[in-house]
Order: sequence, then structure tokens, then C-alpha cells
Amino acid sequence: MNTSPMTLRFPPLARIVLALPLCACASETHFKPNRRLLDDALAALEANQLPTAVQKAEAVVLRTQAEPGPYVLQRFFGAYLAAQAHLSAAAGGAFLEDTADQDETGIRLGEAAATLEVEDVAVAHLVAAMYHAGLGIEWLARAEKAPAHAEKQAVLPPELEKLGAKDAGINLLLSQIAVFARLRFQGRVDRLLRQSGREALHRFETCKEIVDRVQVRPWVGAWLDYALYDFLRGENPVAAYKFAVDAVARGGDSKGTFPRGLMNQIEDWVVKNPEYEWICPRCANTSPPSLPRCIHCEQVLVIEFTARKKPTS
Repeated sequence: MNTSPMTLRFPPLARIVLALPLCACASETHFKPNRRLLDDALAALEANQLPTAVQKAEAVVLRTQAEPGPYVLQRFFGAYLAAQAHLSAAAGGAFLEDTADQDETGIRLGEAAATLEVEDVAVAHLVAAMYHAGLGIEWLARAEKAPAHAEKQAVLPPELEKLGAKDAGINLLLSQIAVFARLRFQGRVDRLLRQSGREALHRFETCKEIVDRVQVRPWVGAWLDYALYDFLRGENPVAAYKFAVDAVARGGDSKGTFPRGLMNQIEDWVVKNPEYEWICPRCANTSPPSLPRCIHCEQVLVIEFTARKKPTS
């Protein structure tokens, strides 16, 4: 595990938002304009217009900060959409300025970032995503209890109402775990995964079901696999195996966010594991974890191979 010293510079909010006028008549409510902003943010995110998505999503938070209570559900989803936009930008299409060489509060990433194969501009978006995810998680409990309708209209776009605050909050948590893993803060990953109520993530089938349900971004799924593989491999290599194989598969389709060298390390762990070998349940042969199916019978997915104890000498 790479343990190069590294912390993050958290940019001022002003650098990642476009401020809007905050004054309004006391008799006016913000439900309808907030809903329009969320509609626009979601449409921009789906069209990969990421700066616009961030601007519109953050505007919901900014315009309601003087009176947050009634709008907590809309504020939560404003933070959620901003986080999703920055997560997308971290996998390509970065638009925040690179401030790695400026003398500001925080510690420069320098050689540590290069070692991790994370570009400084991507790190800026990862930090911004973590900031917004943190806000969303902070507001989640209240957002879950907030009414979905106000003034006889839905306060959210249909897609967000269908997703719901609970699953959106899980998405933000999983995204945090993945970002910590991508930046190799495995200690923080481990603490998050050891918390009570996270046991479902330790089982591949239930974890995959959760990941699919809450709609995490593809590269997030790859790093979440890696996080769980790294968390489990020492104490439960049998459980770690499926996460390892899935990380390799997802890593190859993660827009370059998952280094080839890391995939090689995972494959070596499977092939050279001192305790176990994984064999095809149909033909009892081993097969490279980088291939989707058994190389011999071509019938069984490699991820479905079964563990067999290696003989002790």
C-alpha cells in the first residue's frame, strides 16, 4: 500500500461556485425556482455540461442558506448533484483551475500525486466532490423526513424523487469511500467500512446490488471494489476475491482513473496467493483473473470460480 504523505487543499467555496443574489422578499418561497435549478442541473449533468451542472446545483444551496430549514430536501439534492458533477469531471472533462503550485492553505500534492497517478486537476474535483458529499451526508437525516411536495407540486425532478434521499445518501457515502481509495487513504477507508451497519458492503452480491440501486458512477464502482478488496484481503481472502476480479474488470473501463499497474497487482494477488487458488467449478482449472470466462471450458465466469486451499508443504 502506498503511504506517501499527502493531504488535500480544500479550495474556498467561492472558487467552485458562481454566487447568486441572495435577497428576496420575505413573502416569496424558493420551492419553484429551486426545482427549476435542480431540473437544469440534472439535465446539464446528463449532457456532460459539468460546469453548468455545478453552477445550477450549488445555486440551490446558496439561495436558501439564509433560511435552510424548509428547503433541506432541495439543498440535499443540490449537494448531491454538485458531487456527481465533480465526480464525473474527475474522470475526464476537468474544469477547475490547477492550483497545485500556489501558496495557499493546505499541503501541495507534488510527487505524491504523480506516484498515485492522479492529475492535480482531477484532485481538485475529487476534493470538491468530497466537500459536497460531506454536506449532503450532514443534511441526509433531515432530508429523509422532508416532504416531497410543497405548494401542491413536487419539489424534485422525477428522477431524483424516484432515487430518494436515502439511496442518494448511500451513493454519497460510497463515493467518499471510492475517493479515499483512489487517493490511497486506506486507513480512512477501513474506518468507514468497519462502522456498524456496513457489513452488507463486505459481501459482494449485496454490495453489487446496492451499487446498482444507488447508481454510482462507473469509475466509483471500480475504486469501491478496490477498497473492499484491500480491506478484506488480509482477513478474508475468499470474500476479497470477487471484489478483486470485479475491480480488474471495472478498472479497464474507468476512463483511465484506475492504473494498469494496480490491476497487475490485483491479478498477482489472485494468481500468487499463498493460501488459495480459485478454480472453475466446471472443469477444475485455474484461469487468469483478467479474462471474463474460464480459458479452458469457456462456460463459467471467472468471478464465479471457487476457492480451494493450497496444499501445505
